[in-house]
Amino acid sequence: MDLVLTTDHSQWVLPTGAFQMPDRPGNLWRVYNVRFAAVTNLMPLIEILLPEYDREIAITDSLITVAHSADLRWRPTADQRNLSELIAHAIEVTGWTEKIMAQDSDELGKQTEKLPAHSIAVLQDSFHTSASAGRVQLVGKTDDELTADWTLLQRGRKAFSLPRISAIHLLVLSHLIHHRGQLSTYLLMQDIHLPPIYGSTSS
Repeated sequence: MDLVLTTDHSQWVLPTGAFQMPDRPGNLWRVYNVRFAAVTNLMPLIEILLPEYDREIAITDSLITVAHSADLRWRPTADQRNLSELIAHAIEVTGWTEKIMAQDSDELGKQTEKLPAHSIAVLQDSFHTSASAGRVQLVGKTDDELTADWTLLQRGRKAFSLPRISAIHLLVLSHLIHHRGQLSTYLLMQDIHLPPIYGSTSS
């Protein structure tokens, strides 16, 4: 039976569909039935997505700002990214917005992390550039454009296909939130006071 979700502005149906996620170890793929389609939508999807994008970018930027007083070479363990590399990966993640909106598919192996910089100012400028380029690709997009399928390839084979809006949530927003959690931990472990994220913080 399909699941119907109703909000103040929209109604969504979640029918059975294939959505694959990486299953470690072995880099295999297992199937999740989470693909959705809009039944009715009284508010354009971009009016929901864009404020969310802006909010998560702004919160991440505020954490990068306080990292100016941190040691960019610091890492929690020898096999973890250092702070500079972690911020560089956040820059890469925001860059996926442009790829998802401007292309029908992308190859996983082509997504390479930017080289980390020794200056937080350089990293923050790169974050602003990447986030702004992604936002340009989002502004004005129609529901049809946002619900068109986008495909992630791995070694030339389809890993999964999702509506673009779902790919943005999975590969950009949720991914960015995940690494921002790591970033906040890195900063706390260097005794850096954090700005508010979703409310006041203990620091």
